[in-house]
Amino acid sequence: MSSPFPKDGYLISLPLPSLVLDVQVTIGGKDAKVEYVAGVLQIKVHIPAGVPVGVAELIITAGTAYSPRGVIVSTIDTP
Repeated sequence: MSSPFPKDGYLISLPLPSLVLDVQVTIGGKDAKVEYVAGVLQIKVHIPAGVPVGVAELIITAGTAYSPRGVIVSTIDTP
């Protein structure tokens, strides 16, 4: 659920709706900083330090709901 709740058939305007539930993300078992959540369509996070290079499991939690198991992201080493 988002707040303010958007009305059917109307364009969304300011203030933009935000998710009411607390959203958490882990990557490779480490908590990631959630920068913002745009409704149920987009979540921007920072990959936390210490996540190994390669493939890491991504888990999103919103309230008591979890993303499905098996979602992965690829990580690379940056200079």
